[in-house]
Amino acid sequence: MRDDVITVHQKLSTTLRFLPTGQSYEGLKFLTRIAPQTIGQFILPTCNAIISVLNKKKIIETPTSKDEWKELSTSFKRKWNFPHCIGAVDGKHFNIKKPAYSGSYYYNYKKTFSIVLFGIANANYEFIYAEAGANGRASDGGVQSNSKFFEQLENDDITFPDPEDLPVGNYGKMPYVMEGDDAFALSENLMKPFTGQLTDEQRIYCSRLSRARRIIENCFGILASRFRILFTTINLAPEKAARITLACCYLHNYILKKNRQLYFQGADIENIDTATVQEGSWRSDPQQLVPLQPTQKRNSTTCAEQVRNKFCQYFYTDGAVPWQWKMLGLQQPSARVEQQ
Repeated sequence: MRDDVITVHQKLSTTLRFLPTGQSYEGLKFLTRIAPQTIGQFILPTCNAIISVLNKKKIIETPTSKDEWKELSTSFKRKWNFPHCIGAVDGKHFNIKKPAYSGSYYYNYKKTFSIVLFGIANANYEFIYAEAGANGRASDGGVQSNSKFFEQLENDDITFPDPEDLPVGNYGKMPYVMEGDDAFALSENLMKPFTGQLTDEQRIYCSRLSRARRIIENCFGILASRFRILFTTINLAPEKAARITLACCYLHNYILKKNRQLYFQGADIENIDTATVQEGSWRSDPQQLVPLQPTQKRNSTTCAEQVRNKFCQYFYTDGAVPWQWKMLGLQQPSARVEQQ
């Protein structure tokens, strides 16, 4: 089939088959009756068009004002009992074919070549920020330090809300924070779990943090389970593979907004009455995305440690919820527990 007679509809439908199935161009030839060489010529431009159109519709929208960030915080508090939380952050590796003359630049700790997708999610499992293309070698904290988002945050180009009091208790003015795991460095605006031998207070804190951070885990899990191209080794230059990855993120948000019930299946389901979590079906998939390597940076600031300790104390006392003790098999202290 000649390229000049391939319609826009055919190009879009072929691309929307390529992204969810991860089929090779050769495999798509039999379904589309389009030559593999021709498919390879329009897949990337179509992905770029998807990004462009959905970007204009603000399908992935990062807050630009303090009030918008506070709206996100309200959702996290209402749905996940974590006040002052404005997003859950994570990153995953996506395999690519080794670029020519790149040496070990894209060689990651799992001994494959990859680029990294860094994402931030809101309380509704939607990406509010997605950035793809960091080299796989920069896995141990480099993704955070080299991220445009964190660069803008450090330069005060991103305006988080001013510190405020927590809903109850006297803890002083507390900053608004994002939730991450051990791949990220603890800071005043990014909370992560405690490690090592934990006290009951620290276990409660880690459990409450995990509830908020599970959002981004499910985002990535469902993203990859719906767009199987992300489980393959993408045979394109890193910058082109990054565009394909971003197109999947935009489609994730778009379909989630248009038909959430059909698309959003297989996520973790929490039952606070029985204090149990039913793991999402994506977790049992034999193929899993490669997580970021834990950062080796351990020297967090005193202020960051103080913020985490105050959240820890808050979740154990004034901000405790009735089911958290049962969730961890702990004895509830005699102190009054209020439903947040």
